[in-house]
Amino acid sequence: GFRSEQSSLTGSVEGRVSGLEFSPDGLSLATGGHAQPVALWSVASGTMEWAEDGYGDFAESALAFSGDNKLLAAADLLGRIQIRDRRSGALMSRVTPDRHGINVLRFLRDCQTLASGASDSTVRFWRDGKEIRRIAVEGRRGLGSKAVCCAVWIGQLAVDPLGRTIAIGGEEGSVYLLDLPSGEPRRVLAPEIIGSTHALALPSPNAWLQASADRTSIRLSGPDGQERLRGESASGVTALAFSSDGAFLVSASGQLVGLWNIDNMRLDWSFRPSEVVYSVAISPDH
Repeated sequence: GFRSEQSSLTGSVEGRVSGLEFSPDGLSLATGGHAQPVALWSVASGTMEWAEDGYGDFAESALAFSGDNKLLAAADLLGRIQIRDRRSGALMSRVTPDRHGINVLRFLRDCQTLASGASDSTVRFWRDGKEIRRIAVEGRRGLGSKAVCCAVWIGQLAVDPLGRTIAIGGEEGSVYLLDLPSGEPRRVLAPEIIGSTHALALPSPNAWLQASADRTSIRLSGPDGQERLRGESASGVTALAFSSDGAFLVSASGQLVGLWNIDNMRLDWSFRPSEVVYSVAISPDH
């Protein structure tokens, strides 16, 4: 379970933090944002372990650790990807794909292949700094016979623990399940939730959770497409994230952070930090 305890990171990073990612062992936290370096922090001490040099205008939009905790990938809104050694921060490889903003990164189970989701309806797979595959996702907007094809602004990716399925969440609210490594579509779910997918969890190949938010509410659905949770916020929802096992959902609404228990659909606890929160994450060892 969780206890509501507050601690701070100590360092010299300025500007908005728009990306957070815990390492697989829960001991480190990666951060990034607009006009600031990608940095790695010790969770226990709150001190910075390293920060990248010469980042220039690299405005981070996505972060991901490899499952073996050896690599940290970061991407920006111009479509550039850098992969660094998790321990030292040394640059291992750099990729400059087509100029489409990358919204999300996830390593596959082999800890070497990186999947990226972009605003051009495409999931790309990378290894050793080179693109090895791409899958175009055809979106569907609307229900039944009224559904029409549309572009998919891919905002979320999740890989199941067995490495057999990848789930894709798009702006139009659908969830797309693809088999790995074939890339063949398994299922497309057009849920009752309408709006962008802000958080996606895939604790097993056939069980997933999707969270969406408009300005004042949080909505949650699963494989049946039925709404399961609704949380209200007067100040507007700014961030959502699932725990890796899909048991909890953390939300940020301006200067209010809350933890939701998915089993009983209740808010376990909340607290108010001193500033507006734009990104949230849950440690794997929660």
